[in-house]
Amino acid sequence: MNPIIDLSKTKPENVRLKSLAKVASGLGFELVDLAAVLDKIDDQAKTQLRSFAGLHEQVEHMANSNADVRQAVSTVAQTTQKTFDVIDTSVNDLRRASDRAKQVAKWVQSVDRQMRELSGTLKAVQSNNNEITAIARQVNILAINAKIEAVRAGDAGRGFAVVAEAINELSQETASAADKITQNINGLSKLVTQIGEESSNASSDANSVLKDAEGTDKALISISAGVKSVQEDSKLISTGANRVYRAIHSFEPEFTTVATAIKLNATNINLARNRANALIDQSEMILQKSVSLGGATDDTHFIEFVKKMSRRVSTVFEEAIKHRQLIESDLFSNSYEPILGTDPVQYKTLFTQFCDLALYDLFENALSYSPKIIYCTAIDRNGYTPTHNKKFSQPQGNDPVWNMANSRNRQIFNDRAGLKAGNNREDFLLQVYRRDMGGGVFKLMKDLSAPISVNGKHWGGVRMAYTA
Repeated sequence: MNPIIDLSKTKPENVRLKSLAKVASGLGFELVDLAAVLDKIDDQAKTQLRSFAGLHEQVEHMANSNADVRQAVSTVAQTTQKTFDVIDTSVNDLRRASDRAKQVAKWVQSVDRQMRELSGTLKAVQSNNNEITAIARQVNILAINAKIEAVRAGDAGRGFAVVAEAINELSQETASAADKITQNINGLSKLVTQIGEESSNASSDANSVLKDAEGTDKALISISAGVKSVQEDSKLISTGANRVYRAIHSFEPEFTTVATAIKLNATNINLARNRANALIDQSEMILQKSVSLGGATDDTHFIEFVKKMSRRVSTVFEEAIKHRQLIESDLFSNSYEPILGTDPVQYKTLFTQFCDLALYDLFENALSYSPKIIYCTAIDRNGYTPTHNKKFSQPQGNDPVWNMANSRNRQIFNDRAGLKAGNNREDFLLQVYRRDMGGGVFKLMKDLSAPISVNGKHWGGVRMAYTA
């Protein structure tokens, strides 16, 4: 342990160490501020790099899609041309078939008209034949009368009787021929009527064929025009895809150059950030060594106080384990259960409740040591802070920014300063800390910690922040 140094008895070399410690402390503030700026720039550079990587991925995707479009358009153009050729041939074949169908339909309609005319002619023939039959009946009656008169005339009428007999036979033959003609006309008339009905139906079908042929012709013309339009559109798409292809490939070298520059800048910024953090570590080491060697500063009494606090917390843990109020494996557990509905996320562990009961008053009373103290709490190796001061242990509300500033208990602070404080095994660690107050607000302060050991095992540390 380093005793509190009486400045009235300070040797010249201690005065120089004090001066060195003061310079190191001031340098730490400047470096932390610079590192914060570099952190912000580094985060922005990484965001920009991720965005540019996403953009580059989109460009590649666009190029690949463009290649797919060009291939698809080429295939469509070829298929469309083949389809157009097939449809054009089909249109010509169907047009010729349509023309033949029209000719047949017209012939059928002509036959229908001719059959109607033939039916009319047969009716006229039937009428004339009926007249012949009537005349034959009258001649037959005259022949019979002539024969009767010839009989009455005796020998004088014999010659006339022969003539009358001949006329009678002629009339009978005429009547018989007329009957046969009538029978034939009737049969022919029935046949003509049947053919007429069939030709009438065929004529109706022929009209439908003519209408369908016209509709088919129009549909084929429309299909042919549509395929031709698709073919022309495919050519336009192909032309546009080729322009996009040329634009992408002309843009790619410039894009690659910009991407390389952004990546280089991001690398350099990250390197500068790491160097700044290394300088912070070195300034903290200078400060720590100078104080350890007797360079008394304004931090000396705070150092002794935080070391005393760490010993008290170690004792509380060891006594609790000894009296079975706390299980040692629970205290060193790395299981952190998120508390639902918290933002920022808070966690519960197997030792959270014990710390609230056993350490709350101890840390709250520590604030009365100096008005410069902002907070005093414990932090484990993973940056988990189970118990905090009352002003930083408020129940969370709906505003995450307010929660970040006022509900800091049960959170994991695994940033650089938090992890260094939880993992430090030296007598003390003095850091310059840039505290995130939420909402983009940060506050520079000194962060002093001393290790907590439980039965020889390192648990974490007491962490105390105070203003310079």
